Amino acid sequence: MMTDPQSRLPFPLTDLQAGYLVGSSPLIELGGFRPTMYVELDVVDFDPDRARAAVDRLIDRHEHLRTVILPECAQRVLPDERITPFPLTVTDLTGLPAAGREAALCEVRDRMAEQGVDPTGWPLFEVVAQRLRRHRWRLHLAMSLLLLDSTATRHLLGEWWQLYQDPSTALPPVARTFRECVRDLAAWQESEPYQEHWRYWEQRLDSLPDAPQLPLARPLAGIDPVRMVRRVCHLRPDEWDRLCATARRQRVLPPTALLQVFAEVLGGWAGQPRFCLNVLHQNLPTLHPELSGVVGQLSATLPLEVDLRVADDFWERARQLQRQLWRDMAHSDVTAVRITRELAARRGWTSRAALPYVFNSMLAPRRPGGDAVGRPVCRQVDSHLRTPQVLVDNQLQDAADGGVDCIWDVVDDAFPAGLADLAFEAYERMLWSLGQEAATPVEPVPPAHLAVVLRDNAPAGPPPAGRLEDGFLRQAAERPDHPAVVTDARTLSYRELAAASAGVAGLLRRHGVGPGDLVPVVMAKGWEQVVAVLGVLRAGAAYCPVDVALPAERIGHLIDECAARVVLVQSHHPADLAGRDVTAVQVDRLSSASDAASTAGEPAGPAGAATDLAYVIYTSGSTGRPKGVAVEHRAALNTVLDINQRFGLGPDDRVFGISSLSFDLSVWDMFGALAAGATLVLPAGGSRPDPLGWADAATRHGATVWNSVPALAQMLVEVVATRPAGSRPPIRAFLLSGDWVPTGLPDRLRETWPGGRVTALGGATEAAIWSNSYEIDAVDPAWRSIPYGRPLPNQTMRVLDDGFRLRPPWAVGGIYIGGAGLARGYWRDPDRTAERFVTDPATGERLYRTGDLGRYWPDGTIEFLGREDRQVKVQGFRVEPGEIEATARTHPGVRDCAVTTQQVPGGQRRLVAIVVPEADAAPEPAELREYLRERLPAYLVPARIHLLDRLPLSGNGKVDLDRALAAAEAAARADVPDEATTAPAPAGGDRASALTERLCRIWADLLEVPTIRPDDDFFALGGNSLLALRLVQRLRGELGTEVPFGQIFDAPTVRGLAARLAAGDGTVRCAVPLADGAGRPLFLCHPVGGSVARYADLARAWTGPVYGFQSRALAGDDALAAPSLAAMAAGYRAELRRLAPHGPYLLAGWSMGGVLAHEVAAQLRDEGEAAQVVLVDSDIRTLRVPADDRERHREFLTDLAGGRLPEPVAAALATAGEAGLAEAAHTAARAAGLLPAEVDDAGYRRLVRVHGDNLAALAAHRPTPGVAPVLLVVADRVERPDPVPAWRAICPDLTVERWPEDHHSIVSAASSARLAERIAAFAADSGPTGARATTEAAPEALGVPS
Repeated sequence: MMTDPQSRLPFPLTDLQAGYLVGSSPLIELGGFRPTMYVELDVVDFDPDRARAAVDRLIDRHEHLRTVILPECAQRVLPDERITPFPLTVTDLTGLPAAGREAALCEVRDRMAEQGVDPTGWPLFEVVAQRLRRHRWRLHLAMSLLLLDSTATRHLLGEWWQLYQDPSTALPPVARTFRECVRDLAAWQESEPYQEHWRYWEQRLDSLPDAPQLPLARPLAGIDPVRMVRRVCHLRPDEWDRLCATARRQRVLPPTALLQVFAEVLGGWAGQPRFCLNVLHQNLPTLHPELSGVVGQLSATLPLEVDLRVADDFWERARQLQRQLWRDMAHSDVTAVRITRELAARRGWTSRAALPYVFNSMLAPRRPGGDAVGRPVCRQVDSHLRTPQVLVDNQLQDAADGGVDCIWDVVDDAFPAGLADLAFEAYERMLWSLGQEAATPVEPVPPAHLAVVLRDNAPAGPPPAGRLEDGFLRQAAERPDHPAVVTDARTLSYRELAAASAGVAGLLRRHGVGPGDLVPVVMAKGWEQVVAVLGVLRAGAAYCPVDVALPAERIGHLIDECAARVVLVQSHHPADLAGRDVTAVQVDRLSSASDAASTAGEPAGPAGAATDLAYVIYTSGSTGRPKGVAVEHRAALNTVLDINQRFGLGPDDRVFGISSLSFDLSVWDMFGALAAGATLVLPAGGSRPDPLGWADAATRHGATVWNSVPALAQMLVEVVATRPAGSRPPIRAFLLSGDWVPTGLPDRLRETWPGGRVTALGGATEAAIWSNSYEIDAVDPAWRSIPYGRPLPNQTMRVLDDGFRLRPPWAVGGIYIGGAGLARGYWRDPDRTAERFVTDPATGERLYRTGDLGRYWPDGTIEFLGREDRQVKVQGFRVEPGEIEATARTHPGVRDCAVTTQQVPGGQRRLVAIVVPEADAAPEPAELREYLRERLPAYLVPARIHLLDRLPLSGNGKVDLDRALAAAEAAARADVPDEATTAPAPAGGDRASALTERLCRIWADLLEVPTIRPDDDFFALGGNSLLALRLVQRLRGELGTEVPFGQIFDAPTVRGLAARLAAGDGTVRCAVPLADGAGRPLFLCHPVGGSVARYADLARAWTGPVYGFQSRALAGDDALAAPSLAAMAAGYRAELRRLAPHGPYLLAGWSMGGVLAHEVAAQLRDEGEAAQVVLVDSDIRTLRVPADDRERHREFLTDLAGGRLPEPVAAALATAGEAGLAEAAHTAARAAGLLPAEVDDAGYRRLVRVHGDNLAALAAHRPTPGVAPVLLVVADRVERPDPVPAWRAICPDLTVERWPEDHHSIVSAASSARLAERIAAFAADSGPTGARATTEAAPEALGVPS
């Protein structure tokens, strides 16, 4: 027994001991258990007493076996008096049946392996002996990993066996103790030589890579308990000898060869080919010979940098790794524990495991003549290793037969199901291949997986021949009278579309346009786009879609990029071409009946070859310059025809073409529908989402196929889910692509459309619309997203690493597309083409590097995981944050800018800009947003802009976007006073105040935001169109308030919306915002009923802002006396000039609304302002003035019913007495569905009064002569005197159109789109001043169907 008094003093833990102790804390990732090694041996003729005595001798001999770990993270040796004989537990199982013996064995095994050895108690090891039969014993050994390293363990086992065999054996004296060595090492770390070792690592800290990022199934912190599953690959002596010989021929040590195999397998699944492994070594005795033979835990760890890109040959990579290992081992006095602590101080402290992939060679040096120590007669039955903060622990151990056991201990629960087995199988294949003659290891990709990928990417046959327009021309010949394109404004048959597009083609040819030319189509959504595109292709040229709503600067740039001589436009949506000297052709004027007739017989002729360019679609570019994707006919045709066949598209189908022409989904909408003889349904365009309008249009026109980004399908189902089945569009198939498909969406779609087919598609604009598909059946609740699926026919899609090697199942890699769908490249941009369109060096195949990340499932299905670069998808559009940053930096007040995205409720993302302003010229966020809006498409304008003094940088000098966003959010919160979860209502108690509080609560719930303040912006907090729609529905359900969808955009703050709902400032506002947009404002005056609700469809169809002036009485001024019509107009004129101080103005109105608009224009003229006026079936000659109350109710209810009073209502009016007339009329109107239940008796009386007062004001009014210009649209199916002569007598510049409608259908949903187009054309054609001859034209001459 020892007597040294110094031995009683605590001494420090080694770095590895400290790491093990910290890892036992449940607060540490992959921790929360006792680090333990457990071994179970089957032993013959075991003597427990001799074994116990031998252990006691060892405890006497080695003070380290009397060590305990202290709570203050130190250790000390127990004094002599604290030591008791070793408690070797012995149990006799010989009397138990076989099942009882097995249960007893399992109980001990589970306890010792799972619970481990308490590192704060004594002893730090445990032995249990169980007697199974007379001569057979089972020995269980468990040891805390803080106690011994593998060399010391082997040494002690040898001494124990000697003492067990001969208790009188005299062993050599112990020269040095572990306690002395640890103290010496602590002192050594203060020396200059040690500091030199540290400087070696310090200069590498910023360049050291992280651990390999293998696919994980769950957050590691949530794994409890952490259990490791052992897998063993046994190399027989002959296999091991062959492997050693091969390695030595390659000048690689055998353990290093196995280390390289481990690295190669991990690299096969890792996200990056460069990473750090955690190498457990016992190199300290080599560096410090005085430590040799010391019993204790002298192991240490080393962060070994692996780079699988350094060479193409396995053995060269192994030699490079060996050289790196030798360099690092020379400085292994500095442990990985200290290095990772320093890294954490630089990169941020976390509880995560820093280096969880461990390699540990425990192979003993082979001595000639075998092991002199000898071994007991035993067989290892089981073993477990529980190491904290480790995911995979690869150990090499000598086997009893002279071979080697290559062991993996893996936390299987951390990885996707089956991954650990796949990886270990690859490890075994590589090990066995090293012993073969070829000596070149196989790749880690499982052969079965390789076969599946080859099958999925095999050619389906020759790609289809021809051009995109060929299918349409065949259908036009076979079914000329079948509807080809349907809008609310116009229906074109195949014959008409063929004739109109031939006219465009002929005109383009006359302007010298042909093959090789690119023609911009600068338009808003409409049938003219289809005519234009077909005309361009039939002329042999290619088209380039350009949204007319883009900023003029952007349009001008795209025209320059196209080198265009001719631009195709619409007369009713004038395009600002930014002063470019090009010929602008108005396609809707070319497409009139007379033009179509003149070109119908014009021979089309072959337009060109399948290899010609078909279109160029521009997407966002990271340099600030958009890039044009140039796609040939044959590429797009392969996709189009496959999708048509896949969905059985035919003449009975109607495809709802919701996507913008600038979005490549429109390519299939057009050419897929027209090639199949189906009908393309185009909804009205607009600057804002219009789910109500889409749902109505899809229902009205019988849409059967819906193709859109998922967010639009979500909005559709929100709108129609509560409608009766007969009021929903008859959609049979949903094609969803362009963004993540929420996992809950497919089931919602099938619930709403039972039997409907839901398919996810994916790909890239650079690969002709789509390249993969996945038929969505049951959605697994565990899925994070809907998978990509498999490649489409004649296209390839593979998940590859940076070296173009196939990735195994679950491994993340880059998605590469090849095959028939590839684009030609980027228009006039060879550098970016070369960067993204690459060649597989092994196969020579041309590939497009998408920049998307994906992985294979074990069955070969591809799962999309996001982007490898900064490109993101917002609202279905590809967004390069660099383009926004580059534009923001052109503002004189912006020094720097970083753009990132934030997740918002509903699974969508929003753009956020963090701006560093110039010192004395900081722009306000609103100012900067407007600056960007003038230069970028709306989808590129960030929803939120923050100002920061500087952008934080990461350790490698790049902008740390996560920290920047966190700092910006913190600064924004600091600028706002601390308030409750929802802001309290302002003092005063008025309705607006109460609404503010209520709206705060609704917003907080919808947006999942804890704090809402009155001036918070709905969209800045993460709101989007889908959430705005849900807000409208919540307001309707909870407040009984019908809020126009567009009003959420007009009043996006709580305070603003509350004021709109309550008009709480005491001033009655009559102007109601009905729509917003970038085009020209349209101002509408109410009809005789006083409401502007009849204009909702017209507002949706208009591309600019729309305001409706409703009756002041309906707006809230109940005390107002009935004014004259001129007085009404004067009030509206005053509000109009507050909204827009100066003209020219565009005014319109239906029925009495037209007369009001005319009067407002007259008053504006007197103030020196110009206006254009559109009268929609307004009559100043045939006026109805009710003779009594009964007649007043009848007139009101007839108007409410759309001109046809229901018979029950008419009967109720006829039979009701005078005293109960109003009540009877109100009851009958509600029963007939003319009024909602919310309109009470007082509300009904007010409506009737307003209607009667307005009729009287209209009858008394005498219009002011001289207003010009004026368009009068007359409903020609009304029995009355012609209203035109009376208007012509007072309007010097009058255009008249007669439409085959009645007084109410002329403003119906079906007529509103063409009415919007006609108003826009009138506004473009007629100047606000000057005289023109009075004209009257038939509608068909202007492209309006009769």
